[in-house]
Amino acid sequence: MTNHPHHGPSLLIFHNPKINKTAGVARGWESPQGKYEQKHHHILETCRCELFEESAGLIDVTSEHLNKCPYIDLPNSPVPRRNSYKRFYVLRVDHESLLDPQEVFGKNLAILSQLSLERMELDDCYCYLEMNKVAVLPLKNLKESEIGRATPVALKVWDNAPSSSVVHGYQGTMKEPTNCLLWLLKSSLMARGIDSTTGEPTGMTGLELICSVCQECDDDKVQSTHADKATTGGGGGGRGESKTVAAVECYNRVSFGKSLRCLGDLNLGSIGVESIHVQDI
Repeated sequence: MTNHPHHGPSLLIFHNPKINKTAGVARGWESPQGKYEQKHHHILETCRCELFEESAGLIDVTSEHLNKCPYIDLPNSPVPRRNSYKRFYVLRVDHESLLDPQEVFGKNLAILSQLSLERMELDDCYCYLEMNKVAVLPLKNLKESEIGRATPVALKVWDNAPSSSVVHGYQGTMKEPTNCLLWLLKSSLMARGIDSTTGEPTGMTGLELICSVCQECDDDKVQSTHADKATTGGGGGGRGESKTVAAVECYNRVSFGKSLRCLGDLNLGSIGVESIHVQDI
């Protein structure tokens, strides 16, 4: 998320043009996300990689800094013990290049698209081409929408609301509103954290957690249940300890410049990919 100078505290979301086979429509706007794989060794690396890849290299956060950011574990499937949770981290990045994030995102995407045509042996290149647009979604718009008003408490969040919602966001010049169809992101925003022992929802919703990070909560204080941080990527968090949180602040150093990451043996910065670098102070 970012505190946008024109639209206030906002989510940075990305458009996925893939077709949802069930609904027969484009998947719409999402937050970067992906499945934990053994090669990542830790769920933090999954989050770091997915954010970097699905933002076309725009956001590069270190795992060490991400480890200090607030998170909750959310229900991920109505089927017991199958992908029983997904970890939802909130990373705040305030930087002038996010005034119009499409500018850098679009440039990086064009470079990586050309690279995929020139070097077919780079099997991982497709990961950078999954999203085709970026937008900011003001939190005030979310809070005024049906998502902001809904307070589902059941594990099967899909049974409590339509599978998608449309909320106004801003794309391109950031001046004209655009309709943002939320599908996967909606379940993250509405669902409450889960207790790994009982499987019951508890604590904040995703939207409430985001609001606490940017001090945009409806109340001065919100009740939160923070799970113990997992030491491996495959397990869930332990039973949390309830405590009051006024706001959460991540201390970080943000800079902008050539990408420092590599794709195979190729340094992405050397071909013009630029990133917002986020690391600890």
